[in-house]
Amino acid sequence: MQTPITTLPYYFDYASKLRDPYPFDKFSYNIEQDEARCEQKLAEAVNRRKDAAEALMNGRSRLALAASNVSTEYTLVAVAAGEFMRLSHSLVCAEGNFQKVSDKISEARNNMRTKDYSDYAAFLAAEREREAARLQREAARKQMLLDMKEPAQAAVDAVDPKWRVFIGRNLRDAGCPIDANINSRGDPLDEGCTFSVGELVGYATGGRARSCLGAVVVKEEGGNNYWIALSSTPGEEDPYCPEYFVPYGLRLVAGSELAKCEVGN
Repeated sequence: MQTPITTLPYYFDYASKLRDPYPFDKFSYNIEQDEARCEQKLAEAVNRRKDAAEALMNGRSRLALAASNVSTEYTLVAVAAGEFMRLSHSLVCAEGNFQKVSDKISEARNNMRTKDYSDYAAFLAAEREREAARLQREAARKQMLLDMKEPAQAAVDAVDPKWRVFIGRNLRDAGCPIDANINSRGDPLDEGCTFSVGELVGYATGGRARSCLGAVVVKEEGGNNYWIALSSTPGEEDPYCPEYFVPYGLRLVAGSELAKCEVGN
């Protein structure tokens, strides 16, 4: 029975629409981070206005000094005046930027107090938790398979090299010297039998082209389930998809999918 989800009351609408309720605010939907970003933006605007005011004050002093010195050439006074006008314009721009940033931050902070923001933040937090859990499961699965690599190698090595080559091959092929205890449809006929570690068995696979693959029992899992190796070699890990690496083609199967085998001479 599936456990009901009681902590995700509003997530499914967002999940189905896959939308950010405030895309232009570029929120992280972490309230502390978004508040810190607002403070940083406001501080930057304040500093820009302060720097512009100080630069204008210095420019005013230089212009006054140039204008009061009778020995100063007219062109130097004109340059100082031009600089003063440019700095005055810079201060106007800085004032306008400060007002614009203040209004934007005020709007952002209002948005951060809305239900849409809190719902989407909770949805993203749940998504992060789900992704973290998935990565944790993948890491645990990979470690489990790596831990089974040594016993799998031991089980494969225990098989006579003459029959080891048939691990992973279809035992129903004509001329195969290994006789698996299966019927004409490829179904195992060993209901209730148990299998031992290192035993060469037939693994009945599903599908329309039903086959019975040679395998070796690596570990008994309990409840009549077994880990089997479907390859006589560990294989190589794909550096681009390491999470899919399965040494020796390991697979957990039910005992009902396995068949006893008899080998020829």
